[in-house]
Amino acid sequence: MLPTCIAFDFDSTLSRILGGLQGIFAIFIKRDVPKELVKECYEESKKDGGFNIQGLLEKIKLKTQKSFDDNVIFFEFDEWVKSSIALYPESISVISDLKKQKIPVAIVTRGDQSYQKRKIELTRVLYDELYIVSGESGKCKALRELMQKYGNPVLFIDDDPRDLDLIREHGISENEVTTILILRDDNHHQDAHSVHSHLKIKTLDEIPL
Repeated sequence: MLPTCIAFDFDSTLSRILGGLQGIFAIFIKRDVPKELVKECYEESKKDGGFNIQGLLEKIKLKTQKSFDDNVIFFEFDEWVKSSIALYPESISVISDLKKQKIPVAIVTRGDQSYQKRKIELTRVLYDELYIVSGESGKCKALRELMQKYGNPVLFIDDDPRDLDLIREHGISENEVTTILILRDDNHHQDAHSVHSHLKIKTLDEIPL
C-alpha cells in the first residue's frame, strides 16, 4: 500500500551543510572570539527555539562585551549559508519520482523559522506542505495534520531516532505513520539509540515504495 503522503525532516535527511559548522565559527574567530566560546554560545543558542545568527551574536556580545557591526555579521552569515547548504545527491530525483507518482511531499523540520526557511529556499527543493516546528511535540502535531488532510499511512523519514520515538510515545501507531530512520554516513546522531522499532535506510533511494 502506497503512503498517502511522504514527510521528510530537512537537516541531515534532505540536506547537509558542506564543511560543517566551521564557517559559522570562522565569522567570529577572525574577530578574535575564542573558538570554544563561539561553540559554547552556538550550543546555547540552539536551545532558544532553534539556532539563528541573531541569537548567537547576542550571546557572544554578552559574554565578550565586544561590539560588532551587526549588518556585516548578518551579511557574512548569509553568504556562508548560500555557499554551504546543499541537498544530498539523490534528494532531487527521489522527490521528482514522488511527484510523478502524485504522492504529496511534506517537509517537517524543527528550528528557527527564518533560518529554516532560508535554507529551504536556497535548495529550491519541491514540496507540497511545509511545517517548521518547535518543541518536542511539534513534529507529532504536524504529522497528525498531514494524516487529517491526506489519510493513513503517512511515511516519515528522519535522521534522529529520538524524534521518531516521540511519534510512538505520543500515541501515533505504525498504521498511521510509518517511521524510517535514515543512517547517513555523516549522521550527527550516531550515539543516539531508538527505543521503538523503525525501518532503517542509508539513502533516500532505499525508501520502500
